[in-house]
Amino acid sequence: MGVIAIIAALLIEQWRPLGDRKSVNAALGVWAGWLEQSFNGGERRHGTIAWLVAVVPAALAGGALHAVFSALHPLFALAFNIAALCVTLGFRQFSHHFTAIQLGIKSGEIERARILLDEWRGPSGVVHTREEVIRLAIEEALLASHRHVFGVLLWYVLLPGPSGAILYRLAAFLAARWQGLGSFGRFAQRALYVLDWPAVRLSAASFAVAGDFEDAIY
Repeated sequence: MGVIAIIAALLIEQWRPLGDRKSVNAALGVWAGWLEQSFNGGERRHGTIAWLVAVVPAALAGGALHAVFSALHPLFALAFNIAALCVTLGFRQFSHHFTAIQLGIKSGEIERARILLDEWRGPSGVVHTREEVIRLAIEEALLASHRHVFGVLLWYVLLPGPSGAILYRLAAFLAARWQGLGSFGRFAQRALYVLDWPAVRLSAASFAVAGDFEDAIY
């Protein structure tokens, strides 16, 4: 069932990407903002409590709903898992950026590739050479693939139902959101580091098997 849910979610993501992903992220942003206002007293323990309040109930709820749906009928559980993966995965969020940059480089439109790279990564104020554009595009694609695909899938497989996917997605979101909040965001950074430790190695192994990315973009 788990493999079927993964394949189905990836196919759906390719066929019809989630159009409401921005609204999902906006809702998470509002929730994270409320937690910041309610718990941020400038100490690490406040960030720990806020992270636990944000992540643990959601992950447990995902596992509990999966158990309920499984008891009703396996197909209900499968549909729930697919829906959860469609929300937590995000392959198409970044793949079109990489493809557009790749096409720009192959067609010799380096300036267009630079603009697309800045739109993806944020303005840097630096005029990158062709080789730097290629390197930075590959780096960004690898990171995005890890955060939006491999990390989610690994924890989906390891924990019951979609609880692992929910856990990783929320952890990644909060780590990015609270990155500049000093002690308050320290636990979120540490939690993502722990979750990323096995996921990074899975990503590295996958890319090693896939081959040479630099040759592909040329």
